Amino acid sequence: NTDGDTTDGPSMDGFDFVVVLDTSTVSDAQGEKCQMSGTREPCKHQLMNFANSARKNFREKVKAGDMSLAGISSDCYQTELHFADKPWRKSDSQHLDLVRNMRKETMSGTRCLVAGLSRAERLIKDRNDQSRPVAVLLLTHEETAADLCAATSIANRIRQMNGVTMYAATVGESNGHIQEVGNLVGSTNRVYDGFDS
Repeated sequence: NTDGDTTDGPSMDGFDFVVVLDTSTVSDAQGEKCQMSGTREPCKHQLMNFANSARKNFREKVKAGDMSLAGISSDCYQTELHFADKPWRKSDSQHLDLVRNMRKETMSGTRCLVAGLSRAERLIKDRNDQSRPVAVLLLTHEETAADLCAATSIANRIRQMNGVTMYAATVGESNGHIQEVGNLVGSTNRVYDGFDS
């Protein structure tokens, strides 16, 4: 799985894409690995590069370009829904503004996933058109979340919602971590290498 290509299946009439960025502190070892790999940038930039590549791939699948993008940044201490007054960004220029906005996030909290996933769940439930397919992309790195059990339960609920597919991209590589993230998104086959963008 490379180049942020999370797309499969036929083209779609309309599509919603939610990016959830885990803004918890990156360990020194993980941070060093990011600076030595991929585009040799900080972990958050590598992950957002992946998200932007995935966005472009999804965009190509959507007829008439009807695709909305929303972004959530989250750790144990704070959760931010970007552009909260109008979270669904519709045009390419709005998409890029959101990506740039998320690239500026500070990676500084303890790793919790519940708040970000709960916010994503509410956002999806609150959409005007529940028939549109949705992709949720979790961007994360190698640490065990303090609330992994509860996060897995929320992720299960999200995956059971109509038309939702979950993916993850991580800059962590250990087998245990990949399995953990795979449990969240429903399969290790939907866990991508965050250095591929």
